[in-house]
Amino acid sequence: MPQQLKDYLKTAEGRYTLLHERSGTSAYNPSRSTRLTFASLPDGPEAGEYIIFSLSASLLICRYNNIKQLPVRTIPAGGGAGIVPTCHDFCRASDGFDLLCGVSSGDVLLTSLRGQIGGASEGGAAPRSAPVQAFNDCGQTDPTRCIAVHWLHNTSGAAFIAAHASGHVYLYHKGVTEAGSSRDSSRQSTPRGSSPARQPVMTIHATPTSLTDAVPSPNGAYVATTARDGLLRVHDLATGVLVAGFQGYYGGLLCCAWTPDSAYVAAGGEDDLVSVYGMSERALVSWGSGHLSWISRLAFDPWQWQKPEAGGSRTHLRTLSGNQRTQREKVYRLCSVGQDCRLLLWDLIVPCNLPPAFPSSSSPGATPPTKSSTPALQPETEDAPLPKENNPASGLGARSSSGMLRLPILGTRSTWSP
Repeated sequence: MPQQLKDYLKTAEGRYTLLHERSGTSAYNPSRSTRLTFASLPDGPEAGEYIIFSLSASLLICRYNNIKQLPVRTIPAGGGAGIVPTCHDFCRASDGFDLLCGVSSGDVLLTSLRGQIGGASEGGAAPRSAPVQAFNDCGQTDPTRCIAVHWLHNTSGAAFIAAHASGHVYLYHKGVTEAGSSRDSSRQSTPRGSSPARQPVMTIHATPTSLTDAVPSPNGAYVATTARDGLLRVHDLATGVLVAGFQGYYGGLLCCAWTPDSAYVAAGGEDDLVSVYGMSERALVSWGSGHLSWISRLAFDPWQWQKPEAGGSRTHLRTLSGNQRTQREKVYRLCSVGQDCRLLLWDLIVPCNLPPAFPSSSSPGATPPTKSSTPALQPETEDAPLPKENNPASGLGARSSSGMLRLPILGTRSTWSP
């Protein structure tokens, strides 16, 4: 008999139940996978929370509190047969252009969420004025599929990255055109194929193989990429220099995600494992085994983590398994989704005596970590590559029934289990 689908999740802090469900209207297609983006508008007639998701050849905008209703806006990708939206991201911007969308033709479209919603008729028909700007218009810079778009943190919606299947990551600034001049981007809309070429301000040649994901760090210093060659690479966004990375246990890596403080980056893919890499340790610190098929997406929960106060560290977020913990530690909540149709939640527990994340290589006074600074997690030699036999069965990834991932303290082993 098929396994019954659950409509709730049990965690250490309580129980999460299903709020809304929207039935699918098209068959699953890995080249047209659905992506979700949450957006919030603070004031005006369009004020509220929204869910933006791609379905087939369109981008749909629904109100968060009732996604069963017809979308308030349906945006077709356009441009010809077979062109579909592949990724999107939202960030409040001073000029109103806050919604990014990458498409399979390589174009990156920038529009206003408020402008798209405002004036739309019932059923999601197009409003009279919906401004759209095009980057990499008609594949002028890179004609390959756009696999990820992300706003850069702490830029107020002024800069973003776009990653392509060609293996390149491009950094764009609003208003920078072909000649490097600036133009006012507020409320301008130009026909596709006729706008001045908006050139990237930086190009990072991440990999000679196909990229599968790219995510900038919350502190704006790095960008992490995953590729079909099974490597996760971390580049410095200020210089484009490769500063860190690791190779997956088997096959390609398909996705990655940063902790809210940029201290760790997680990756998953065709080896069915979730791997966690430490920027301070410059090494893999743990694996997670629980999926039965390829891992599709990863995300750290920003609400189940709190920044340590300046000059000190915080105590444990909560009591786990009914036991009061006296050790001061940080807890990160990680969510993983796989092609086995499983959604798993993990707790990454890190003792607060571990050093902070390694600074950007472009920062003044940046120095590499030393063995004395991280005796528990540092590899035996600074330049030694990760040994292939460091697999979950023989090292950091031993299974446990604790439901947690704990980074190792001196003399112990890390364990985690969903």
